[in-house]
Amino acid sequence: MKRTIARLLTGATLFMAATCFCGCASDEGPTAPVDAAIGVIETRSAEETSRIVFYDREMNEVAQLPLGCATLGNIFYDPLVYEGSLFAIPQGNFKTKDGEAVLQVDLDSLATETHTIRQPAMNDVAASDAYVFTCNTLNYASYINRCRTDDGEVSSVSIEGVYVSKIIWHEGSLYAFGLDLDDNSPMILRYDENLTLRKSIDCGGCVYASSVYRAVADESRIYFCSFDVASRGQIGVLETKSDTLSSIQLNERGASSIALADGKLYVAHCDIMQEQGDSVLSVVDLETGSVEERALEHGTDQMTVTDGSIYMLDNWSIHRYDAESMEPAGSKPIEKMPGSYSYLSGLFPVK
Repeated sequence: MKRTIARLLTGATLFMAATCFCGCASDEGPTAPVDAAIGVIETRSAEETSRIVFYDREMNEVAQLPLGCATLGNIFYDPLVYEGSLFAIPQGNFKTKDGEAVLQVDLDSLATETHTIRQPAMNDVAASDAYVFTCNTLNYASYINRCRTDDGEVSSVSIEGVYVSKIIWHEGSLYAFGLDLDDNSPMILRYDENLTLRKSIDCGGCVYASSVYRAVADESRIYFCSFDVASRGQIGVLETKSDTLSSIQLNERGASSIALADGKLYVAHCDIMQEQGDSVLSVVDLETGSVEERALEHGTDQMTVTDGSIYMLDNWSIHRYDAESMEPAGSKPIEKMPGSYSYLSGLFPVK
């Protein structure tokens, strides 16, 4: 099938991106404590009730931010932290998925903004100094959307016959991980900030580039993993200066989460699709290529590394490990919001 990529620039300002005191925004005005290390998102899919709970390095609860929105975040997509702000997508009621905005939370002041995109069922979010980007798929086509943060102007491009599962902004380019809906061949599309396609990278034969939902970047590389067990323990590596692909071979299959810190790549292996079983942590020294492994007695839905510690989210618990020795440093059960059914949808670093 021949894919067509069409520009759909709207030109007009659709929404002013300003501090909002309605919808998903909080009206209580709490201040984030200076000792917060991580945050956990809890949400409901049928009610406009969500919250962010902040914890210090030792996983003591230090603050909460209540939010009036439904289906905030998604366990398959890491919450984005960019330049001191959290970006997450409230999809709205699970029956209608009528959420069409991105929530931004300043992690110093806990002030909130909403950036309206006017696209339903958005999945992932990326950000630059001037724009917020999202992706979504409707009617056999994916959309890459861009909202200018200073005036709210929105632009979009459509990609027919392609499912885009992940986007990441890196060094002046937006990278979109896609899958051809006809033959299941993976690809990476590189756009500039004007949503002009600059490069289409064919990933045919690279099983580690299929079903990509996690990606992290350093100065010159993007590391990404596939939930597909057929990826055989390979972590994809994109050299962004040359647009060339390679992979890191690990012993364990089923990478469920990845993180970068201090020249090391942390990879959690867990069957996130089945939501069962224990997991394994692999740590790759990116300079020497050496790999250390540790078996874990819990699952790992999401993971982040910050302030010398590894934090892992598993069901209703947080687990902490020393980032250097990989030795356990404690666990913390998470108390649910009172009321109806809720679930955890994200773990992110504050520092």
